[in-house]
Amino acid sequence: MPQLSVQRPKLTGGAWVLSGAWQGYMGVAIQFEPEGTFCYWDSSDVVIVGEPKPHYPFKGSWRWSGSVLELTSKQDLHATKWYVFSHHGQLALLPQYAREWQLKDHKLHEDRLLFHLARFDSKHPQLNYGGFEHPDGTSPISP
Repeated sequence: MPQLSVQRPKLTGGAWVLSGAWQGYMGVAIQFEPEGTFCYWDSSDVVIVGEPKPHYPFKGSWRWSGSVLELTSKQDLHATKWYVFSHHGQLALLPQYAREWQLKDHKLHEDRLLFHLARFDSKHPQLNYGGFEHPDGTSPISP
């Protein structure tokens, strides 16, 4: 069960990626640099006709505000504030909107967690998933 944590994870090295529960439907990957910048990728199976395709990676800056990770970018991001959670002994990031859901409905929303992935392929960011996937690609935290 995910628990809110005040511990700050080491962000750099590899990337932080969305749980494999969303494999094929949605993806988020953030690669943090030590100097306070990041590269960001987002993918979705939702296609909006006539909307221009974004050019990834988006870039921006990151900083800690207490125990909350804040992202700043000129582009729209999936979320700009992230809470640190401990999930099965592993630190993960939960977006602010999902934290608000937790407080309202008392559900975990663990499928919204970003997990650290040490071996990240930035050439194919949509193929990187974090969490506890099985070799066949299924995840025990599927929605």
